[in-house]
Amino acid sequence: VRVLDQNLRPVPPGVPGEIAIGGAGLARGYYGRPSETAARFLPDPLSNEPGARLYRVGDRGMLTTDDRILYQGRIDNQVKIRGHRVELEEIEGHLQADPRVRSAAVAARNGHLIGYLVLRDGADMGSDLEAALSKGLPEWMTPQTWIVLEKLPRGATGKLDRAALPDPDQARRTSQGRPPRD
Repeated sequence: VRVLDQNLRPVPPGVPGEIAIGGAGLARGYYGRPSETAARFLPDPLSNEPGARLYRVGDRGMLTTDDRILYQGRIDNQVKIRGHRVELEEIEGHLQADPRVRSAAVAARNGHLIGYLVLRDGADMGSDLEAALSKGLPEWMTPQTWIVLEKLPRGATGKLDRAALPDPDQARRTSQGRPPRD
């Protein structure tokens, strides 16, 4: 297990980086998914063993001075909802495909999904948006709470600022949706 920078070089203790694993028990790749294999399973530049590979797990961590790794969360926006791994961007893509939606964001808070929508001028969210979304996604990937915003919060570079999305308790809710299940 290693903590690496963006160029796959080990980072010193106290510096955050991406966690990667390697060794004899590592798979050779994803079965039948060569593009995903190429992105995640990389040649190990630090190994002297021919064909050695590293798997980029998608987690951020930091090495301590006593060789422990402190987990610091996901690098991507993957979350776990009801035991399923969920890519928030996948849900956002389905939302943005709806002609009423100008832009969308999804966040996971307190174990359930929240959909943030910026609607096109004159558009109404309507009760059928959730039904349309459920045609392309499983039920557990459908947000339980919907919040309509004037615009999504953006950082200085124009990227979505997920940390600035309003908390559902502080924002106007347009639909309560289904409550989360145990």
